[in-house]
Amino acid sequence: MQRRSLLLLFIAGVGIQYLPAQDLHIYYNAFTDSLYFMQADKAVSRPVVRKGDAVVLHVENYNNYLYDLQVKTSQTGTSVVRSNPLNLANLLPFPDGANPLKAIFGAGNPLGGLSGITGLLRNFIKLPDDDDKGPILGWGTAPKEYDAALSAAEKERRARMLEIEQHAIAFNKALQKTERRAESIVSLQKDMETALETLNFQTFAATEVTRLRYNPQLEPRKIKELSQEYMVYIFGEEAPGKVALNELLEIADSGNKLTELRRRYEDRVNLYAEETGMLHLAATAFDDPRYDFPESKIETLREEAKNVGKAAMEQLNAYRSTNKALEVQISQIKTMSAQELAALRTDFLLLMDNTFSKVHRQTASGDKMDLQLSFVPVDSTYAKGASTKTIAPISVSVVGGIQLNAGIGLGFGQFFEQPQTFFVRDSLIQSSDKDAFTPYLSSYIHFHPLSRREVVLGGSVGVGIPIAGGGGFDAITFSLGPSLALGPNQRIVISAGLIGGKVPRLANGYSVGDRFEAQPELLKTDSAYRLGYAVGVSFNLTGG
Repeated sequence: MQRRSLLLLFIAGVGIQYLPAQDLHIYYNAFTDSLYFMQADKAVSRPVVRKGDAVVLHVENYNNYLYDLQVKTSQTGTSVVRSNPLNLANLLPFPDGANPLKAIFGAGNPLGGLSGITGLLRNFIKLPDDDDKGPILGWGTAPKEYDAALSAAEKERRARMLEIEQHAIAFNKALQKTERRAESIVSLQKDMETALETLNFQTFAATEVTRLRYNPQLEPRKIKELSQEYMVYIFGEEAPGKVALNELLEIADSGNKLTELRRRYEDRVNLYAEETGMLHLAATAFDDPRYDFPESKIETLREEAKNVGKAAMEQLNAYRSTNKALEVQISQIKTMSAQELAALRTDFLLLMDNTFSKVHRQTASGDKMDLQLSFVPVDSTYAKGASTKTIAPISVSVVGGIQLNAGIGLGFGQFFEQPQTFFVRDSLIQSSDKDAFTPYLSSYIHFHPLSRREVVLGGSVGVGIPIAGGGGFDAITFSLGPSLALGPNQRIVISAGLIGGKVPRLANGYSVGDRFEAQPELLKTDSAYRLGYAVGVSFNLTGG
């Protein structure tokens, strides 16, 4: 019964139960340098994985445009190895996000000064409406018929007043035509301003999208958000994949459209120059000396017409300067070809599909795994300010499987049948009991599951040599049984179980109590293996 109990204890010690496979998932955020572990869809604080299961490293929020990720795995005990939205004005290469075209076009309505002078002239000339058939001059009334009684001088004066009125109407018509032309030029200026601004920003945005990818201070997930905002300005669409080829060609033709707008602008300025000349010609009609009489107030009209003509000429010079500045600006602007736009669209689609992450899978073996992560800049030309970064090793304990260790220690054993010594007294064979317990100096082979627990159940196989009593090789014992490995490195092992060894017995069929007539020294014994039990304490030489 005692032997059966020990056998059952041994079976329980070596019959280690294994849980189902549970891969360990390690999540490392490269931008925030944060780390957490998941196992069976639950967060764990201590990374432990069973031997043969997978350790899956998820590196997230990692800029794979800027860095190349290198993962070095070492296993001991084995030979295997939304923030704020983007402010576009702050990113423009102009002070305070200023519009670059203000330096060319100026601010406000360029005809503002001219309209003011026109208002002064209208104090003297009532501009006719289509329905107005009445008098025009503000200081007199044109007679419908002359009184025969009027003097010749009065008739002459009134005729001159009528001429002044006709000249004023002609001047007004020339002024209105000039104003309408100026309004069309202003409208075209706005179109060119929009087109030029779009082209400038398209080029800037395309450069910025590339620059964003290589900014080590920018969070990778933010790269997508900012890039998408830029792409709206380039393609007019949040998803460039929806932009068809004909739309790409139309965007690529923007430079030619701007050139065409400038040509139309130049044509309108030339027409404005002609109309300004007609305005000047109409103003010279007031210079006739025949109109120099007090009632005509001709000096005031001459002065105001001169001011209007001067303002129109100044505006003409401004338009011409603007045209030259536009010509220079358009020649310097960099436009993107259809091929460049198509490549930019492809790059953006890849960017949108980029998870900015990497997964590394490694099968656990040995009793400990270390994962060493290094981020190496891909290209120092783009990666200014970036340097190789090495992360502190991520250590994972590996449990399960069988760990074999060698140990040496001291054991105490006893056979189920107590050993005896035999002798002859009074011609009778007699015996006496030997010591009940025998100390042994033992060497062990310990086997137990890989674990980081403080107490691990396993088994031991040992060979012991009695410390006292001699006997040579015949006294060697062999042990087998369960064991308990203690401590985090399983250095101390307590063993128990069965032992087997040779014990002396009577030879030639003799038994204790038989008569032996020969000389006592002729009594023969031999050795036979017997079972017993033992306990021992050993030091694990190769644990930890």
